[in-house]
Amino acid sequence: MARVRAAKGMKVAQPSKHMIFTGPPGTGKTTIARVVANILAGLGVIAEPKLVETSRKDFVAEYEGQSAVKTAKTIDQALGGVLFIDEAYALVQERDGRTDPFGQEALDTLLARMENDRDRLVVIIAGYSSDIDRLLETNEGLRSRFATRIEFDTYSPEELLEIANVIAAADDSALTAEAAENFLQAAKQLEQRMLRGRRALDVAGNGRYARQLVEASEQCRDMRLAQVLDIDTLDEDRLREINGSDMAEAIAAVHAHLNMRE
Repeated sequence: MARVRAAKGMKVAQPSKHMIFTGPPGTGKTTIARVVANILAGLGVIAEPKLVETSRKDFVAEYEGQSAVKTAKTIDQALGGVLFIDEAYALVQERDGRTDPFGQEALDTLLARMENDRDRLVVIIAGYSSDIDRLLETNEGLRSRFATRIEFDTYSPEELLEIANVIAAADDSALTAEAAENFLQAAKQLEQRMLRGRRALDVAGNGRYARQLVEASEQCRDMRLAQVLDIDTLDEDRLREINGSDMAEAIAAVHAHLNMRE
């Protein structure tokens, strides 16, 4: 309708299209942001299905006055598309009870551009819900810039197992019943634990955790099969199969890498 009104020379309202995605890591926020970019481009809201993924390092500089310049350059790269800011709450940090001036400089620049370029830029900020709320409280005008807020729920252990099976199948691999049970029990243990003030499964990265376990278990399987005297005689089922011991080794390795200890 906006396109029709504009074609007839009528005024077209420019409502805010900026969004907030909240939820723990590995719950699909970046993936959905890419989908949003494609949809908005298809609707003609943005010029192209472009998603520019960023974080604090793309906005905040080391010296006074440089954060505004750095932020402007980052925003310019996203014009005509979607600017995705992961862990956006890290933009403005507090140290010794004082607000980070360089981060605040970046945020002020971002706010101005979100308003001035709202007809050719969509900004999506993402992060933990409580941390995003704290960010929104740092500036009175920030909350009003966002028209849509979407909450991404944490995956259950059973859902993560489904994800793991899909990832494995895409690699021509398959979890045995024992491997699946080992995966499920590991995910349930993390679901019930707290680590660094967060649910351990969220710290592990949810969907990323599932991918890491599958990839690590595939490596364990390949190392196990490499011990076979004549590997050319292995059939497809054995080449595909991830067994319980493969998954157990993978769980130990991934948990050690993630430092999944109190």
